[in-house]
Amino acid sequence: MLFRDLVNRINGRLGDKYKMDSAWCESVDHRAKQKKVRLESELSLIVSVKSLIDDDSLLFVLLILFH
Repeated sequence: MLFRDLVNRINGRLGDKYKMDSAWCESVDHRAKQKKVRLESELSLIVSVKSLIDDDSLLFVLLILFH
């Protein structure tokens, strides 16, 4: 996104070295999407584990109180 914006702002004024590299942009976007999916999956797992720990902690406290 930033690269695309910069290339558009430069608008060819710096020569051929600074043209849009669409293949590179697509590659970066693809890797970013994969990383986002992986991080969302990890976050979901962590939230699930936290919920289980909270539930077990509550159960443990209740067992101690009412035993």
